[in-house]
Amino acid sequence: MKALLYLKYHIICLLIILIGNYSFLGNFIKDFVRTSFSPFTYFFLHLNSGINKEVGFWLDLKGLGNKNRVLEKENLNLLGKVSLLEEELKKSKFYDNSVAELGNYAISYNIETADVIFVDNGKFIINKGARAGIKEGNLVVLEGILLGEITEVLNRSSSATLATNPFFKASVITEETRVQGVLSGDFGTILKMEKILPNENPKPGEKVVTSGLDSKFPKGVLVGFIDFVDANPTSLQKTAQIKSPLVSQKIERVAVWKNL
Repeated sequence: MKALLYLKYHIICLLIILIGNYSFLGNFIKDFVRTSFSPFTYFFLHLNSGINKEVGFWLDLKGLGNKNRVLEKENLNLLGKVSLLEEELKKSKFYDNSVAELGNYAISYNIETADVIFVDNGKFIINKGARAGIKEGNLVVLEGILLGEITEVLNRSSSATLATNPFFKASVITEETRVQGVLSGDFGTILKMEKILPNENPKPGEKVVTSGLDSKFPKGVLVGFIDFVDANPTSLQKTAQIKSPLVSQKIERVAVWKNL
């Protein structure tokens, strides 16, 4: 019985194959199925293509976001390196200028440049000390102009007194009239030339430099320019106020003249 059923099943399958491949009805059925399902096939093919494109777009966008973050990090790193290089160039240029300003004094002094880390009440602190060969009494200048004097030295830092400090003293002379006096500060903001003899008459606007007579600083270092002379008739000496080019300048880096 089972054998008969299997035989009928194979005969039916054979007839379907013969009708599908070699008869008009078979071709008609295949054409009908193909025509009926063609729009669906087209739709699903385009749907698949669209999904692939959409997924590809978001994957590309994610990749671009990752690349952008990497580039931003690299850009920040480069900016940091550029800033460091610019600061080193500034230091190098400042040193070169300071050496050039030393001029003829190079036979007796050498330069140590330093950063100012604190300024207050007529004094300032620099980031160089005994390890850099700095000593008490060393002259401190800025752009070739007298700024102050080293008064205390530690291993890695030093304190200096500004020329505007009342406790600062140095022998000075006017460049044109050759009037001698003593440089001192006044309330931490003004430079004065004191102990001018009554018969001496420095001219407003003329240059004032160190005289070297006190053996404290070398001769000829620029201090400033005569602003006006206080000729008090009741006083035995005259006093002149000196205008320094450094008065309004922010102090960030200085040059220390070290004795050889």
